[in-house]
Amino acid sequence: MTQLMPESLKHSVGHLRQNIHAILDRWLRRRTGTAGNGTISTLVYGPPVDFEDKGDEVVVVAEIPNFDNEDVSIEVRDDRLILRGEKKQESEERGDNYYRTGRNLTAFTRIIPLPPGVDAERANARFKNGVLRVVLPKTEQARTQQIEVHAS
Repeated sequence: MTQLMPESLKHSVGHLRQNIHAILDRWLRRRTGTAGNGTISTLVYGPPVDFEDKGDEVVVVAEIPNFDNEDVSIEVRDDRLILRGEKKQESEERGDNYYRTGRNLTAFTRIIPLPPGVDAERANARFKNGVLRVVLPKTEQARTQQIEVHAS
């Protein structure tokens, strides 16, 4: 089977991608004030989210595997739902001739625009098995009203 891309080109493209990610990581840390080893993959891209406007309420479901309830925070501000998560992990391994320690930070911020009229005071959220479900009821004025059409 023939190669579609020469090995030297694969290496160059891979090296370019690593350089771009490193530049964006440095820029993002300066911009967000994050220190440590936050990366593009953990900070820019938040969890996948399903959004449904049901007329009288808005339901947002986010998949956040490997996070616990206390690792996630939810906030409603200026018609936006802000999901944040941060998980720190530390590991330590000792052997006869070595000692290894590691620290890992996984963090995300996901901002979801909301329709006007969401009642944040009555919102509720449930987190189970890595799935976050946020229900945001709408105010009475913001609820969709059906208009009956009469034949003339």
